[in-house]
Amino acid sequence: LTPLDAVFYEQRPRFDWHPGLLIDGARIQVPFLADLVTLADPTSDWTFLNYLRTHHRLYPFYFAERFHTHRAEYDAYCRWVADNLPALHFRHQVDAVRWNPERDLFEVDFTHLDADGEAEALGRTHTRNVVLGIGTEPHIPDPLRPLV
Repeated sequence: LTPLDAVFYEQRPRFDWHPGLLIDGARIQVPFLADLVTLADPTSDWTFLNYLRTHHRLYPFYFAERFHTHRAEYDAYCRWVADNLPALHFRHQVDAVRWNPERDLFEVDFTHLDADGEAEALGRTHTRNVVLGIGTEPHIPDPLRPLV
């Protein structure tokens, strides 16, 4: 979205799609057109077909006539997209979120982690809105319960 100005912090070191389930030879259950963006915008740079073209795999994929891709290749595709999104920051641990009434903004303190998961640098950003991605099991942190 053009007017969207967002930053995403993720503590994990990199993107992993279904870790532990990338069994050799296993394929995803949907055709490649159900990638991250094609149905919303087939002209996007982030289509699976563009991933294949960028990695010189478009013709081999086409001539194989298998439109259900290997799970490992889909994982590599998703990682390629994630690695190329400038607003997505892996190895960033969010340490605190607090409201700053003087600035009328949230302050978000984070730690940039090195390759070993150790603190490398501290940072702070300011934002009008905060969204927490908590995974598949709903959980509302105690300090936020009064807002629900």
